[in-house]
Amino acid sequence: MNLKINAKNLIRYWELIMSLAFKDLKVRYKSPVLGFLWAILVPILMAIIFVIIFSGMFKISIENYPVFLLCGLFPWNFFQLSIGTGTTSIVDNGGLLKKVYFPRQVIPISIVAANLVNFILSLILLIIIILVFRLKLGMPLLLLPIVVMVQVILTTGILLIFSSLHTYYRDVRYIVEVLLVCWFYLTPIFYDAAGVIPEKYIKIYMLNPMAGMVTIYRDIFLYRTFPDMGLFLNTSMVSVLFLAIGIFVFKR
Repeated sequence: MNLKINAKNLIRYWELIMSLAFKDLKVRYKSPVLGFLWAILVPILMAIIFVIIFSGMFKISIENYPVFLLCGLFPWNFFQLSIGTGTTSIVDNGGLLKKVYFPRQVIPISIVAANLVNFILSLILLIIIILVFRLKLGMPLLLLPIVVMVQVILTTGILLIFSSLHTYYRDVRYIVEVLLVCWFYLTPIFYDAAGVIPEKYIKIYMLNPMAGMVTIYRDIFLYRTFPDMGLFLNTSMVSVLFLAIGIFVFKR
């Protein structure tokens, strides 16, 4: 019932969600000289730094390492920006909430929508980079919309939890900052999980939904293979579970 109610609200207030999303993008990139380009430049610059450090200094021998990195950095950037900026979104928009009535979950959902625009542009750029590296694209790319939707569900669920808790406990924003740093290193963004995590712990490690997401993106873009069905189902179920918990916590 909760999921049904929120689905109705999402459809009914879709125009408001998109209006708030584009307003967030406009405010965020209005002052910088390069504006909207920073949404794509930041993960690319991070990838360049990682390539220099791990390929040059630590001699990590992963084939097509720049593409390998971007397959992890782009999804992570979408996740991290949504959670990082969205945790305080309800408190930050307190004035608007007092003036106009609309479902409170519209605010965090609009943050996810704003960062989704950036993410889609990043994926388009990733495809261009893959072609520049003279790599091929395969049939698994057809699954990309479904994979992106799973990540949107995961991100929205987690953000609903944190944004609602932050309205009562203002320390949550700092906990989230530390959590995201730890989560980054626990996700196989700049390393290959199969080569770092012992085989006996890999199943436990892959319970991290972002580890599953990054692995799936690499399968689609870099390795041109369909994702492991068990991993995909596990990641999808965990994402839906987070969304259900997020809706429950938000309503409570």
